[in-house]
Amino acid sequence: MIGREVERANGVLVSADDRFLYVADNNNNTKNGARKLWRFRLLDDGSIDRKSQFLMYDWGQGRGPDGIKQDQLGRLYVAAGLNKPNPPFEPAEDVKGGIYVFSPEGKLLTFLPVPKDEVTNCAFGGDDLKTLYITAGGTLYSIRTTTPGRVVFPPKK
Repeated sequence: MIGREVERANGVLVSADDRFLYVADNNNNTKNGARKLWRFRLLDDGSIDRKSQFLMYDWGQGRGPDGIKQDQLGRLYVAAGLNKPNPPFEPAEDVKGGIYVFSPEGKLLTFLPVPKDEVTNCAFGGDDLKTLYITAGGTLYSIRTTTPGRVVFPPKK
């Protein structure tokens, strides 16, 4: 589905309306590797429109995006960043570890800092889907959100 459009696809998410594919392009193994979040328009047959590739956010030299989730308003929750050195890489001063929250259009809305070194993933849960669980540095965190998350599996009965 995606080949040369991104350097190293890591996390993926299809929007609730099946219009977009979001891709965490994360190559932290090289100094100048990709650390970007992309959006592609999905075609009716499920393939991507290659010409629609849109750069939503670039973490520059910081640790790039990992897990991606979406709330019921379409906002994206992206685990990224680094707080402590992880040789051979140093944390970028402007790319702290945490959850970066974006509008579906790519505007950074807020940042949820996480104190551990490497923030790797997140997921919505709880009876009302308003608990965001975050994995970082071997620790599981949770935080309450005002908007329920979008969960696609298991399907609602």
